[in-house]
Amino acid sequence: MTQSPVNSPFEPAELYNQVTLESWRETAVKALKGEAFETLEKTSDDGIAIHPLYTAQDVGAPNALAPKTNNDGLWDIRQRVLVEAENEANKIALNELENGANSIDFEISDTKFDFAALSNGIFDDLASIGIIGHENGLEIAKNIIGQTPKEKLEKSLLSFNLDPLSLNLTGFDNYNLDDTLAFYGENIGKAPKAKFLCASADWMLGIDASRALQVAILIASGIEYLRAGESKGFSPSQINEALLFQIGIDGQVILEIAKLRAIRTLWAKVGAAIGENLPMDLQAIVSSQMLEDEHPHTNILRIANACFAAGTGGANIITTRSFEPDPEKESEFTRRIARNTQIILANESNIARANDPASGSFAFETLTSEIAKSAWGIVQEIEKAGGFSKAIKSGFIAKKLGE
Repeated sequence: MTQSPVNSPFEPAELYNQVTLESWRETAVKALKGEAFETLEKTSDDGIAIHPLYTAQDVGAPNALAPKTNNDGLWDIRQRVLVEAENEANKIALNELENGANSIDFEISDTKFDFAALSNGIFDDLASIGIIGHENGLEIAKNIIGQTPKEKLEKSLLSFNLDPLSLNLTGFDNYNLDDTLAFYGENIGKAPKAKFLCASADWMLGIDASRALQVAILIASGIEYLRAGESKGFSPSQINEALLFQIGIDGQVILEIAKLRAIRTLWAKVGAAIGENLPMDLQAIVSSQMLEDEHPHTNILRIANACFAAGTGGANIITTRSFEPDPEKESEFTRRIARNTQIILANESNIARANDPASGSFAFETLTSEIAKSAWGIVQEIEKAGGFSKAIKSGFIAKKLGE
C-alpha cells in the first residue's frame, strides 16, 4: 500500500518539537517591537495579577468544584420582568417564555398584588417563577402562599429569593434570618419544590467590590444559612436544597470565569468540611454597571461576553439584561436580543454540557486558586467574628466593604 503524501511545511521531527519558555519569550519580545516584556504583565482593578503566559509550574492541585444542579446540557434562561401592572407584566413574561426563556423573575415593589393575574397562563410546574421583593420580600412571599391554591402550590417551582442577610447588611430590618427560617419551616410542606432562601452578592458590583470579597460574602452567607438552619433543626442538605446563590457578572471574561469557579470551589470545600455533598444552584446576573449609555448597541457584545463567562464558569441559571441601560427604552426588541444572546450561546456553544469547561487550563486553575485563597481568608475572618450575622452587627462586614 502506498502512503499518501502529507501536505505540510513541517518535517515530522520539527512538527512535534517542544516550544520552550525561553523561545516563547524571545518571540513575544520581537512582537512587542521595542516595548518592555514587563508591559505584558497586568493587574486587574481588584488587584489580581494577570500574566501573559501560565505553565504547569503555576498550578497547584486542581480545583474541586461543587457540581451544578439539573445539568441536562442547558442552563436556565431566567429573565427579569418589572411588575407595575399585573396584566402587562404577565403579557411580557408569557412572551419571554414562548420565545425561549425557561423561567421568570418578577420584580415586585407593591405588597398588594394579584398573583393569579401575574402568573396567568404560566405552567409554573414547568417554569420557575422567581420573586424579587427586596425589603418587602417576606410579606410578598406570604401573600403568594395565601393566594395560591393548595394543589397548585404543591407543584409550583417558586423561588422566593428571601435574602435577609443582604437586607440587614444594607440597612433594612423589615425581616431577619429567624423570620425567614420560620417561614421556610411553616411552608416547605405546602410548597415542596420551592426555593425559599437566597444568598446574594450581585449588588456588590455596584460598589466596585473586589472579586475575592464578592466570593467571600456569598460563601459566608451560605455558611450562615447552614448554621442557623441547623439551630432550627434543619439538615445541611435541606437548607442547601432551599438555597439559591446569586452573583453579579461583567464582561471581563477570564476573571469572571475564575470568580465563578472560585465560588463553586469554596462551596465544595464547605461541603467537605461538614461531610456533605452540596450541589450548587448558582444564578449569574449580568451587571448594569458595565453598560454604556451613549452607544448602547455596543452593550450587546459586553452582555454576550458576560453571558459566556457565566456559562463557562458554571452558573446553571443566567439572567441577561436589555442592552439599553435606560429602563424607559426597554422594548420587545431589546428583550429579544437579551434572550437570544443566551439561546445562541447555550445551544450553539454547548458549554453547559460540561460540568467545568475551564478545567485543566493553567491560567484558569491558577486564577481560580488565587481568588479562592483570598476569599477563603476573608471567610475565616468573618467566622472568627462570630459568623455573618454577628459580623454585620459588629460592623466588621461594613469595614471590609469600606476597605
